[in-house]
Formats: sequence, C-alpha cells, structure tokens
Amino acid sequence: MTHNIQCIESLKSSSERLHHSIQVVRSYELHTVAEHYVPFIIDVAEFYRTRSVFFLYAESIKAMEMSTMVFKLTRALSREGFRTLNLYFSELHESSSYVRQVVRPLYIAVISDYKAIDEFSLAVSTYDVSFPAWLVMFVYVGHRSEYCHNPPGNIFHLRFDTRMLVRCYKENVLREWYSLDGKRTEIDDVATWSVEKGIAMIAPPILHDRRYNLRGLIMKAVIVKDGPFIMLDENGELDGVYGKILRELCVTLNFTFEIVSKVDEYGVQNPQDGSWTGAVGELYAGRGDISISDFSMTSARLNVVDFTLPLLLSKCSIYIKEPNIIAVNWSSYFLAFGPSLWFIILGVIIASTILVTFLKVTNRMERNIKTSLHDSFLEVWGIFCQQGIIDFPSRSSLRIAYLSLFLLTVIVSAAYSAALISFLTSDILVLPFNSLEEFVQDGTYQFAVFRGTADYNIFMNSKDPLAKKLMTLMMKENDLPLNLIEGFQRVCKNPKLALYTSDEIKKSISFGIPCKVATIYAGRIDSLAMILSKNNPFTDLINFHLQKFVNNGMMNRLKDETFKKQLHKVVKHHPASSVFLFYTAATGDFKFSMTIKTWLRSLSRERIPVLGIHLSNVYEITCYRYRITRPLFVVVLFDDESVLEFSKVSRNFSMSFPAWYVIFFPGNYRRDYCHEKSGNLFNVRFDTEMLVMCPPDRVMREWYYLSNNKTETFDLATWEPSGVITFLTNLTLYERRRDMKGLALRTVVVKDGPFISVDENGKMSGIFGEVITEITQAANFTLKFEKSVKEYGRWDERRKLWTGAIGEIVAGRADISISEFSLTNPRLDVIDYTLPIIVTSMRFYIKDPLYNGVKWNGYFKVFDLKIWLFIIFIITIAPFLVSLLKMNELREGETHRIVSIIIENYLQFWGIFCQQGLTGIPYRLSLRLAYFSTFLSAFVVFAAYSGALVSFLANTIRILPFQSFEELVNDGTYKLAVYKDTSDYDMFAYANDTLSKKIMKIMKKEKDLPSTTLEGISQVCNEHKVTFLTTVEIWMSLKDYKLCKMVTIKSGQISSLAMILTKNNPFTNLINHHMKNFLYNGVIDRLKTKNTRMMVRDELTFKTVSFQAVKPIFDLLQIGFILSICILIMEKLYSYQKRNFNERRNARLRNNIEENVG
Repeated sequence: MTHNIQCIESLKSSSERLHHSIQVVRSYELHTVAEHYVPFIIDVAEFYRTRSVFFLYAESIKAMEMSTMVFKLTRALSREGFRTLNLYFSELHESSSYVRQVVRPLYIAVISDYKAIDEFSLAVSTYDVSFPAWLVMFVYVGHRSEYCHNPPGNIFHLRFDTRMLVRCYKENVLREWYSLDGKRTEIDDVATWSVEKGIAMIAPPILHDRRYNLRGLIMKAVIVKDGPFIMLDENGELDGVYGKILRELCVTLNFTFEIVSKVDEYGVQNPQDGSWTGAVGELYAGRGDISISDFSMTSARLNVVDFTLPLLLSKCSIYIKEPNIIAVNWSSYFLAFGPSLWFIILGVIIASTILVTFLKVTNRMERNIKTSLHDSFLEVWGIFCQQGIIDFPSRSSLRIAYLSLFLLTVIVSAAYSAALISFLTSDILVLPFNSLEEFVQDGTYQFAVFRGTADYNIFMNSKDPLAKKLMTLMMKENDLPLNLIEGFQRVCKNPKLALYTSDEIKKSISFGIPCKVATIYAGRIDSLAMILSKNNPFTDLINFHLQKFVNNGMMNRLKDETFKKQLHKVVKHHPASSVFLFYTAATGDFKFSMTIKTWLRSLSRERIPVLGIHLSNVYEITCYRYRITRPLFVVVLFDDESVLEFSKVSRNFSMSFPAWYVIFFPGNYRRDYCHEKSGNLFNVRFDTEMLVMCPPDRVMREWYYLSNNKTETFDLATWEPSGVITFLTNLTLYERRRDMKGLALRTVVVKDGPFISVDENGKMSGIFGEVITEITQAANFTLKFEKSVKEYGRWDERRKLWTGAIGEIVAGRADISISEFSLTNPRLDVIDYTLPIIVTSMRFYIKDPLYNGVKWNGYFKVFDLKIWLFIIFIITIAPFLVSLLKMNELREGETHRIVSIIIENYLQFWGIFCQQGLTGIPYRLSLRLAYFSTFLSAFVVFAAYSGALVSFLANTIRILPFQSFEELVNDGTYKLAVYKDTSDYDMFAYANDTLSKKIMKIMKKEKDLPSTTLEGISQVCNEHKVTFLTTVEIWMSLKDYKLCKMVTIKSGQISSLAMILTKNNPFTNLINHHMKNFLYNGVIDRLKTKNTRMMVRDELTFKTVSFQAVKPIFDLLQIGFILSICILIMEKLYSYQKRNFNERRNARLRNNIEENVG
C-alpha cells in the first residue's frame, strides 16, 4: 500500500515537472514567435494599406505567455507609428464603435490551441467579418494541418467579400480564406513572405482578379415588368441593355440566375409601417438577391439595398403634349441681320445724310444747314423704308447720290426679306413653362410620375417648398401610370398632363409615342443602376467588372449594338470544301493501301469531294487555289522516309493555304517527331492551321511556328474511337495564338504623317500609333524602328522598283509600316493590308470663294437672262410711252422740255422699280393706268426677286467654281495638287481614260507637289487657284493649323486607309483579329475621337446675313457717292468757268459801251 502511494506521488511529481518543462518550452516558443512576427505584421499592414492594428486572442489562457507576446508585438508596432488595441475574442463587438472612425483596420487573430479556435468562431458568428482586413496566425504547432490547411466547413463564418490572410506557424506561404456559399471555406495560395523580400505575390494582386469564378452560383433575380431596358426574347432569354449586361457578367463570373419574381413596380416605402413594395420589397424581404431593372439611387433605398455602378446617367425632364402655339418675339425682326451689318447700315444712313446735305448746300439748294440736315435725314430714312422723295433734284450729282441709295436699299431690303422669310416661316414653339418653378406658377397642369418609383418618394418625402407645391398638383397615387406606354398615352390624350421621367427612359420608346411631345429640363440628373440585397457579398465583385466593361468599351457596345451575343461560345471549325489525301511512294504495305482506299470511298459516300494524291505531286494542287475554298489536306505518315519526304515538299509549298491534318501512324521512327518541338520539321508558319495526331495518343495537337527555330504546339481536342471529338478549349484560332512572346517586328514610318508621330524615345502618338500600341500590348510583340522615309511609295517605272515605305517593305528591310496607306490594285500585288482604320471620302479643298472676292454678277443670277431682258425692255419703253402721253400737255414754246421730260420719266420709272413713289399722282386716266400697270409689274418683280434671294443670300453666297472632276477640268483655271509619290498621283498618271489624261494636264508638276498635308493646305492658301485633293480625316487631323478659310467639294471617291505588311505576312490575320476586336469594343472609336478634331457640321439653324453677302452693293453706293462728288466738282468747275466767261464778256461789253459813249 505504502509502495503504491509512493509510486503515485512519484508519477505526479514527474508529471508536474513535465508540464513545467512544456510551459517553459512553450513560453520560449511564444517569445521567439513575437520577435519573428513583427516585420511580418508590418508587411501585412502595408499590404492592406492600414495603420490601425487590433490584436485578438483567447481569454481562457491563464498563463502570461500570450499576454507577454501580444504586449511585445503592440510595443514594437507602436514604435513604427501604428495605432494598436488589444482585445479578447469575447470583446470583439466593442470594436464596432471604431467602424466609422478609422479606415479599414487590420484585425490580427492569434490562434494558439483548439479552445482559441472555438472562442474565435463564437465571437465572429455575430460579427460583420467583411468590415476589417484579417490576419489569422496559427502560432501553435500541434494539429495545425487539420485546422490551418483543411478547416472543417466554415468555422470562421466567412463571406465571399471577406479579406482574410492565414499563416500557419512559421510557413512562408500566405493563404486567403473566404467562403462562396457560406458552408465551405475556400483556400487560395496568394503570396509568400520572407524577411528579405517581404510579401511576394504569387496570385493577381487585385482581390477581384483572384476571385472571379463563382462556380455556377445561382442568384435569385427579380425583374420589373415592362421595364424599358430589360425584356425577354422569344427564347425566354434576357434582352435589352440591362439583360445583355447581366448575361455578360454571367459569362465573365461564371454564375447563373433564376427569375423568382416579376413585379409591377420598382418599389416605394410605406411611411406608416416602413415596409417596401415592388422589387425593392422583394430584396428587402430576402426573397431575391438581385433585381435586373433600372433603379434610381435615393437615400432611402441605399438604407435597404445595395446599388451597382450606374449603368445610365440621364437628365430628368417634364414631358407634355406639344402645344399648337407659335409666336414671334419683338426682337426676332432684328435677328435677320448680324450686329455688324446693322451698325454698317446705321453708319451709311448717317454718312448719306451728311453727304446729301453737303451737296445741297454746295449747290445752294439750301441755305440753312440745320434744316437741311433734318430734311436730308428724313429723305434718306424714307428711302431705306422703301419710300420716295418729294421732289427729284435737277442736279446730276444729287441724282447719282439718290440713285445709288435707291439701288442699295433695294438689295438690302431684298436680303432682309430673304433672311426674315427663313426665320419667320420656322415655327417658334412657345412653351407654357420652362422649369419646375414656372410649372408650379402656371398651375394649370397635372403632375404625374410612374407609380411605385423613386420619383414619387422624392417629391412626397421632401421638405423642399417646391416639392410640396408639386405634390399639390400630383395625381392620386392609384391613378399614376405604371409603365412608359401608359404614361405617354395619357400625355397624348390629356393636353394638361405633365409626365416626369428621365430622358434615357423616354428614348427607349421614342418611336412608340403616339403624339409629339415637348421636353422641359427639370434640373436633375438621374443615376440608373441594378440593385442587390443589402450587404450582398457579391456587390463589389459585380461593380469591379462593370467598371472593366466601362473601361474596355464593352458597356458602350452593349448599349448601342442590336445584335445578341450568345451566353456560351461554341467553337465551330470552317467546313472544308474538299479533302486531299496524301501518301508516299514507300507505301508498299497492302493493308495500308486498302486503308487509304477505304477512307477515300467513305468520304465519297458522305458527298465530300476527295482526291488521293502522292506527296511528290502536291505542287499540282496549286491550280485549285483560286477555284475552291480552303481545302483540307490529310497527310498520312508511317516511317522516317515519309516524314522526310513531307518535310522536303513543305519547304516550297504555301503551308498557309489549306488546313492540314497530319497523322503519324504507329511505325518505326528513329526520333519522336510527334512530340519533339525543336526545329520546324514541316515548315509551318504562324498562320498555318495544322492538326497533328499520333495514335494511340488521342490528343489532337495544333502545330505552328513563331520564332527561335521551335515548333509551338497546343492541345486542341481529344478523339474517341467512336468518332467523337471533344474540344479542350473554346478559344478561336487567334485567341489561342495571341501571345507572340515579345517577337520584334521591323518597322518603317512615313515622316510627318498626319496620323502618327514618333518621339525620340520611340513612343508613338496619333490614331495609327495608338492603335498599333494597343495591338502590341494585346498580342505581346514589340516594334523595332528601322527607318523613317519621306514618301508613302509608288512604282518607279524608270528604275523598276517601289519607292518610299512600300519599297522598304517589298525589299524585305521592314515587316510593317505604321502609316496611312490607300488601297490600290498594284499595291495589293506586293504588300498585305490590315483592316482599314479609316474609311473616308476624298474631297477637293479650295480657298473659300466668298472670302476670295464676291462675284459681282451673283445678284443677277437670281433671275435668268430672259427676265432681265424683259425688265430692261419695260424700263426702256415705258418711260418713252409715258413721255408721249405727257407731250399733249405741253404748251406752245415748251417743246425744249421734251428731253428733260423723257429723262425725268426714266428716273421716275427707275424709282418705281426700286420701290419708290411718285411726287404726285397725275389726274389724266391714261397716265394713271400707265403708272398703275408699272407699279403692279414692279411689285411682282420685286416679290419674285426677294423670294428667289432667300436661298441665295440667307445661306451665304458661295458659288463654287466646280462640283466634280469633270467640272474641274472644264473650269481649267485651277491647278490640282495631290500627295507626291503616292497612289493618288499614280491613279491619274497611269490611267488610260480620257478624264484622267485631262486631269494630268491641270496637275501641278510632280516636283512641286506637296509631301505633307500642311504643305498641301499652304499651297491652297498661298498660291492662286490651287485645289488640294485629300481625305476628310487627313484634313481634320490638322488641329492647330488655320491658314485660311477653305471649303470642301466632294469628289465622289472613297479612300480606305490602313497599315501595310510584307506580302503573305504570317501575322496579318492576327493583327486584323485584334483590330476587329477593337472595332467591336469601341477602342478604335475612342482613339479616333481622341486624336481627330470633330468636323463642324452645318445644322438646320437660322443664319444671319453677313456683311460679305451684301458688300458689292455697298461698294456700288461708295462708287455712286464718289461719282456724285466728282460730278459736283465738275459742275462747280463748269459753273466757275462759265461765271468767269460771263464776267469777262460783260466786262468787254461794258468797255465797248463806255468807249462808244466816250
């Protein structure tokens, strides 16, 4: 008994010593861990970009080791400037008070044993684990493989958007923990850590680039019926802008959705109980995860649901039925002329008044200058108001001055009438209000929004006085329209109903509105987005990829395009038009020969054209190249001789022409040809389509060549004996070969090209430069600039070679030229073109004839020659006939007045046709009828002249010298300029048609042709009558050069501008593949908008008449006034000479009389 007690005490003492030893060891380990983890924690905090660190550990640990370790860590981090806090797991919820006070902190959970795992799991079960960033450190070695590497279920209650890094003891691998469905923990290796290098990423650094696969997750979706941006097509698939975007997200993120509910309303909040209706209510109640409709963002909704990024931004407007009210503002009559022309007319009136007064005073017709100024001003003002003068002056100087004024006022009045017609005949819509404030002040309209939308809540819950006034005009909630069609139908039926909605929503049914509606901007911008349940773990992921769609142009493409994109891409190879089966002469095996014949017969039964040919006769197939579509060449190999023979044949054969299927039959091969990648055994190219199969291996591999004398292979599909082919990828040919592995292409560019420039560092700009830069990044190749040339290139008949950039390509000194080249047949024989980046029309550019001098005969082209001859006939004959009628009133002794009467009648009739009156109405009936007929004809002629002048003056006088190549040749006064040494010159120089030969006669000398666009424009502006033929885009590329005002004339030709490569370049199709993708996703359109100045297009708006349009008439007035002054001087000289003559004669008479008297 005593012995047993001693044994027990001895065992207890040994156990206590062992426990103490373990504690000592454990304490040493924890202290070592503390020193080891300080730099690690600092690196993790910098990885998460935070300076706040919270330590969490188990409360149940009675020993001081853990507290000491955490204290050491806290002190070390504080020295580094980190804010720290220590909490037990049970105190985790106390940190919630810091949620709104700090940027996302780093929570460090220290796991030391099983009990700590349980306490941590219990603490986070009711905590939002998505708020902080987490670092979980398993510092205890025991059983770490069970919990740290393979945790059961979701022990830490993780979500998809949880950011948690886990480190198991002192391992250098950092793992990321999250949960996709809340039931299982997903673990990914994301980085390694070392003291020397810190954190080194082994996965994509961006969170949502790592978590892009939702693994077929099914989301419960809710849609709003009759939504403007989502619908179901005939196959039951989602369509519309929002439907297409969601389908793209499904493909990108690998998730699906199930429509669980279709509701009538978007959703509003019930103010009594706080509940929500419609789609928002479905998500708030947990019956849906996402609603695929256009929801407006409001503060109330943000409290109960999550929003995606806005898919549409739209102005909100009020829509009413277009009122039938047309009015003209009093100021509208002054808009017919521009301000400068009004000032010139005012100046002419003042100057004319002064000149007429001067002439009258000088001719001693008036003695009081002040009175004369008043009278002259009224006379000039009356002339401009189409009134006559009381008495026509007898002095020629005054008559010419008045005649010039009459002519000026006729033209100015006609121009004013023409401009005013185009202005007043355009309906000016008068809206009853132009803002929400005026809408409330009007008070005669009912206000409506769509039922169950955020718009109703905005006005109903707002404390703004304007919103309260709008609610007094709002229709009853139950009477509000539910959808777009119903809303606009009510607007069309009720002229006093105003509908409030966004412009984008209205545009979605623009063609379905049964009446014309007027738009009044309401001053609010609406953001339309999809919604998800509140705190949905996938919101950030969806927003991340929506932002990607915006950046890469896919969002714009989905908005604009009408085509439907399939959810799953199915790879379909082009069917072969025919099959050629090749074999070798060494085929002496009877069984093999029978196999070949069996294949031929079987393919024939399938109605596939098939032909068995010996390999040595493969060159005979080239005659079929341009007669059939791409055939399939099947090559059967069974020994070294057949392999070498095929290798020899392929050296001089175009391996890119057919599709190839090469079969290595089991046989005696000295080398493993099928799997050996060194060398280029069959002389394949990058664009060769060759499938290789090596039975019994069932993998079908794709062979092609890139560089470094190495054949590239790609496992494309597997083949089953049953005949089933299973593709291992759904990528297309050039998606599989998109990586050129940094291959360098030799490059040549044209100097001073309008669409590309290269700086001293080799960086390219301009639309062509930026497009090729995008392609180099997408295909992973580089450009090696070999040379810059001055010319694009043409065929030099004398030297029998190509010049310029094309010459460099043809000579093999470059692989690609990144400049804009026109497509021509001679060039297509020696080079390859990419897809056209710009397709544009060719135009003539000439100096604006309006600013190059207005043609004086422009005003006479309103009437044709016959009408002008008729008017001249009337003005010539009518005054003579009236003079005959007036001669009957002459008294005896007044016959000397006949000439004066005829001249006076001519001036009166000229005044009548210039819309002037008579000084008095004759009392004789015969004269009255004559004048009445003249007034009537003059009025009709003037009205016709004014009407015809509408399109002639109001749209600016610009009579172009030619409208086509034929008219250019017929005009003969212009010299034609095109780019030197380009296809534009060759197009005319080597043509045999008559027109081209005539064009060459007016072409500038070849040595004088411009080399750049700027030189061409300079020649147009600085030389006399030169027209420059070029494309619209090249002219638009000159953003900062405005040498003169020019106009364009369409030539009728279309030009396609593209880059060029060497003939049969293996990378042409790859580059075209990426360019086609850039066209689809909007990249090229964005680059065009960025690099090209948008052309200012003429709009159908009213244009004022400029001074240039009527300048010749003012010149006539100036000439008339100058002529009046000259005649006045002549009259004064004549009067002076006559007075001197009379004085001398009178003096002689007096002298004679005095002499006779004396």
